Amino acid sequence: MRYVFRLPFFILSKGLQDLMTVSRRSSFLAIAALVFGSLAVGLGQSLKRPVIAKLPPFSYLPSPEASRLVFPGQPTFGASIVWVATVLHFADCLLEGADPRFMGDLIEIAMELDKRWVYPCEFGGVAVTDAKGKPNDRTVRILEKGVSRFPDNWNLRIYLVSALRDGRYGLTESVIADSCAKVLLPITTGKMKSPDYARTLAFTLIQKSGRPDEAMRQLLSMMRIVDDPLIQVRYQEKMGKLLHGSLGAVGSDSLEFPKIAGAMLKSGDVGQITLASQVLVALATDSTNLRAVAVARELVGQYRAFEAQARR
Repeated sequence: MRYVFRLPFFILSKGLQDLMTVSRRSSFLAIAALVFGSLAVGLGQSLKRPVIAKLPPFSYLPSPEASRLVFPGQPTFGASIVWVATVLHFADCLLEGADPRFMGDLIEIAMELDKRWVYPCEFGGVAVTDAKGKPNDRTVRILEKGVSRFPDNWNLRIYLVSALRDGRYGLTESVIADSCAKVLLPITTGKMKSPDYARTLAFTLIQKSGRPDEAMRQLLSMMRIVDDPLIQVRYQEKMGKLLHGSLGAVGSDSLEFPKIAGAMLKSGDVGQITLASQVLVALATDSTNLRAVAVARELVGQYRAFEAQARR
């Protein structure tokens, strides 16, 4: 009976001794088996759990003015933090269909925290839209604020014009064209560094706003200061489009008139520059101006005579 009770203890002590003498490699294998077994059990349990609905990204956001109180003394640091949240939320909107309503709030907060940072203004002009992907009143407000802070940034002006033309605000086409023309008018002065297409767009919108004479004046002022031959050719083409309703009255050589006027503007002669400018502005304003049409025909005739004499 005494041996019967001692037998289990003997087996247990013998097993412990054998376990202590096994190799280290076997111990690692045993530990690895336990770890992977635990992971498998945990994964199986997690798959049985119900899926928790994803919570909205923001329950409340302060106004842009009140957001400065959240970061006293460090507004630019706060703008960086808000900007990271803005980019992440924008990615969620694109990839996971998150609610885009918070984009405008986040961008305006970043703009308020760092008023010298232009990129949130530019990004807001593209990222802030309505449910159909169209610009809305908030898009325009963000871009208008950006233009007032950074008046020499032509990108913001182009974005604002695009937002005004692509959105639905219940305004007539002439009113929208007039607003766009006022936004782009500083680009036409030549003082702001901007690409050629931005200036050409400005001339077109000024004309559509009902001010063809102003569009022609701005175009002529640019033609006098631009030396690039390629841009000069493009401006002459634009001149022809501004005179589209008047060139027919000039006669059969009407297509040559923009080139003739451009040569007069670059001649350096004050008399020729003044005459060409007056005729072009008069034709752009009123295609039935008989005096301007007569002068244009005379200029074309003189040009033809000069060309014929040069060939001899």
